[in-house]
Order: sequence, then C-alpha cells, then structure tokens
Amino acid sequence: MLKRVTLLLSFLSLATSAYAWRLTGITLGTITNYNTLNYPTHFVESDTFSSTWASDGKTYSIADDNIQGWDGQAPPPPNPNGYNASVALLTITGSFPTTAIIGSLENAMPILGVTHQNGDTDQGSPPPSSATWKGFGLMSIAGTLYGFFGRQPEGGVQYYTDEWTTQIISCAISSPCTVSSNWTPLPPPGSFPFTSPMWPLPSTPRISQDGYKLGLFTTPVWVEYGQDYNNLTGTLGGFSLNVDNNTRYAYAFGSDGYSFNGSNDYLGRVPIAGGATTIQNAANWQYYCGPIGGNISTNSNWCSPSLISSYPPTGATALFSEPFKVGEVGVQYLPVHGRYIAIFTYYPAANQSPPINKVFNTVWQIYEAGTLTGPWTKIQTIVWNNQGYYTPYFIPQSIDTDGGLTGEALAAGNYLRACPTGCYYTMNMMPITFNYANP
Repeated sequence: MLKRVTLLLSFLSLATSAYAWRLTGITLGTITNYNTLNYPTHFVESDTFSSTWASDGKTYSIADDNIQGWDGQAPPPPNPNGYNASVALLTITGSFPTTAIIGSLENAMPILGVTHQNGDTDQGSPPPSSATWKGFGLMSIAGTLYGFFGRQPEGGVQYYTDEWTTQIISCAISSPCTVSSNWTPLPPPGSFPFTSPMWPLPSTPRISQDGYKLGLFTTPVWVEYGQDYNNLTGTLGGFSLNVDNNTRYAYAFGSDGYSFNGSNDYLGRVPIAGGATTIQNAANWQYYCGPIGGNISTNSNWCSPSLISSYPPTGATALFSEPFKVGEVGVQYLPVHGRYIAIFTYYPAANQSPPINKVFNTVWQIYEAGTLTGPWTKIQTIVWNNQGYYTPYFIPQSIDTDGGLTGEALAAGNYLRACPTGCYYTMNMMPITFNYANP
C-alpha cells in the first residue's frame, strides 16, 4: 500500500510540473451577454474589459468607447451621433459561476470624459483633435491600480488606427478610485495629449496602411498572475505563482502600433519596488532583447528604453511575430501546470486589399508557453463569423478555483451596431475549460 501511495504522489508531482502537461487549447462554455441578462434594469455598451483581482478582493476592469449608457443608465438612441470615449472603471463583485458575478456589476465611474463625433478624422494635427482615449491593461500591484492609457485618432480603417502615445495612470485603491481626481496623471481636458507621455511617438515611426504614424510599445497589457499581481499570497488555486522573477518585476506585452492586425509584440518589465514612482517612470522600463526561450532572469537579456526611440527597435526581440495578426493581447499564467496562455484577435477583412470595415468577422489566435520568453506556440484558432468577439481578457479571480483547469474571460463583440438587448457590443462573460495533454 505504501508503495502505491508513493507512486501516486510521484505521478501527481510529475503531472503538475511545467514539463509534463502542455496546454492544447480551450473549450468555451455558454457565453453570457450582459445586456440580454440584465436589460432593462441594467445596460452596458463598451469594450476592452482588461481585468485585475485587486488587494481589496474585488475585480476591476478598465474599459472604453462607451456608447452613452452605462450600468443603470438609459440606453442610447438607435443611431447615436457620437459616443463617450471616456475610460471607465468597473468593479465586479460576487462569486462564480458566471451568472453570479455578471449580475452584480457595479456602476461604472468615468475616469476621463472625451466626446468624439462619428466621422471625425485625425492625421496627427495639433490638439485639440478628434483623438480619443483608450484603456488597455489594468493591474493591481501592492494596493494600487495601474492602467495603460492611450490616445487613438479615429478615422481611416479601424484596425490600423494609431495608438501613438501611451501613459500609465495610477490610483491607490484606498483613495477611492471612483473619484477621477484620484487618478494621476490625467491628461488635459478634451482631446489634448499628455505633455510628456511615457511612450511618445518614436522619432522614426512605423507608417500604417492607412497613413497613420505608429508607435512601438503601444496598446500594452499587463501579464496576469493572481490577486494584487503576485503580492497578496503568491498563490492561485493553491499553486505557487513565483515564476519568471515576477516577485521583483511586473511584465507587459506591447505591440508595434495596432490594437488589432499588428505584426509584432514585445515584452517589457519594470521593478515593483518603489511603487508608482518607479512604475510610472519610463526610464525604469526595460525590454527583452535576448533569444527566444532565453533566461528571463539574465540581466544582459534586457535592454534600455532607447530601444523604443525608432522603428524597427534596436535589438528588441519580437516574441510574437506574424504579419497583421497580432496586437493587443491578454496573457494569463495558469499555475496548475505551469503554463501561460495568450489570445490575439485579428480581422480578416482588414487584411484584404483594400481593407474592409467589417467588424463582425474576427479570428482568435491562441498561444501557449512555459515561460514569458517563449517559444510561444500557436495551439488553436477560433473564428467568430457573426459575433466578432475581440480582445478577451482573463479574470484571475476565476482561475483561483483550481489554478487553471477552468476560468472565465470578458470580451466585447461586433461594434457595427449597438442595441440594448442581444447585440454583442457589450460585456460578454465566457466560461473556459483549459485543455492539457501529456506530450
């Protein structure tokens, strides 16, 4: 009997190592559309729901492109003349499964209000202009929320629009963060840009297909681990999160200029010690320039901010590289088997010549790896022909149940049409089963 127990324990130890079980894909359960579930009492039109499990136990999400109505407000007219391009903060409370947490979405708090009228264009003209603000990755680190905040001109083909300035804004959760003035730094009112953003337009930018100048480390999204990044317990679902030197650094992936249909993604890191003073100083950021699959803890594999001063970057390693099929990405560590998962969205119509504004057809490309430096392996594609779901973001709190066998994600969908009931341009909660196999 003792021999059998010993063998069983040895098998379990092997099964949970990073070398035994590889992620082979995901299976999606029944997707819950927020408006269908809650209208007319509650109503949300928005997208890009990057989420973080904060130190106070709540899940927060940064969102943008809000079409007039937020939770508890009146729905927009059938054909709105414009939309509120503010960034809003959502707090999600309750417990899983889906219906419990999605049904308790609290009222959203606009961090910044900028109104954009449909049909405006911007080719980099002096401010104020029709540029709008976008919220990308949101992360709670040691009790403070850090959100990537970018300025995007609206015009041309949506998928090649210009994310050309990016800044991290922060707010101590105890402030509270439902007051916009507690976020810092906020840009000037209207559509004026930051005076000195952390990631300005490079001196030699990339020029997009529709003529915009593109940055390098744009549409950044933090790498997700557990509660309060990895500062509260260091575990998720009972499994250790202490990997890839993440007790010292916070990581983010940034693209070469696109939210969608970009070509390369780069890995950046910043020391956690020092809090906002350190994290919001571009001089403290480094970019991975070592070999694919290289040691993430080797300092010589990391290079200085000068890498982002021109395009192409001088020496930075593109850990994801596929022409016009990468961009803004959600990355989550799954500790039960020691693997990472990443999902990119691209629009097939945008890669046609000329590009077509056809947002209801999207493709997800799903990658996995055993370390942030890769190699990242594409394991699955999912086509959404009508729903057009895009930029799914994982909810770390949901993965705490079993450490990465199951979880949930938030995503918006087809934004050609907004409506109070049933349309996909709202928050959609997606139950996920992570599939593993012994290679």
